[in-house]
Amino acid sequence: MRSFEMPGEAGLVRLETEPFPAATLRLLLDVEPRARGRLTVGGELRYLTSVGLRSTDERADGSERNTASRSHRLDVDVYAAVRLGESPGSVRLGAGLGWGVRAFDSEAPVTLPDYGLGGPRLRAFAVFPIAERLLVALGPEVEWLLVVDDSLTGQGVDAGTLAVGGEARVRLALFDAFHAEALYRESHATLSADGGDSTDRERYGALELLYRP
Repeated sequence: MRSFEMPGEAGLVRLETEPFPAATLRLLLDVEPRARGRLTVGGELRYLTSVGLRSTDERADGSERNTASRSHRLDVDVYAAVRLGESPGSVRLGAGLGWGVRAFDSEAPVTLPDYGLGGPRLRAFAVFPIAERLLVALGPEVEWLLVVDDSLTGQGVDAGTLAVGGEARVRLALFDAFHAEALYRESHATLSADGGDSTDRERYGALELLYRP
């Protein structure tokens, strides 16, 4: 789900979507500097895009226009995690630093302009092994939105605000190299604008099949 609000000359411009399908691509690289050591470092690339999203534009004259739209997000991260115990089943604590971009656009001009927001992201996480093949990971994140699209800055929206959110994952090892993972992510940003605050919120869940050779 995606929502955005921005004050305008004609009143509040609002995007509010119903739950929509999306596709995600995720690439992971984990490295242990010392074999079977407690420290793990790695990187992650993740791209998510809506599939078949349509939005309804309510115009000033009371008419509505339905158009194909797209909500998408790109994250690039590096991270490090430390296992607290000697056992491979011990809890791990970690932190990551990266760059995130969230965007919305429509195939035809609508009241809400196409826009993008992006900036550095800092996250912390904890990984809890529940059973031999099951683990849960969760943690908060904060994103500094340094980059705001010209379509928003031209209407008085300022850059440099913070987006706060978090993510939770449940991973099940199906076989030695294949894992099934369910995740939920939520992020909220409030941006200062000339006519009042603008807000951008994103929420999504995903089911992924991971191949880890």
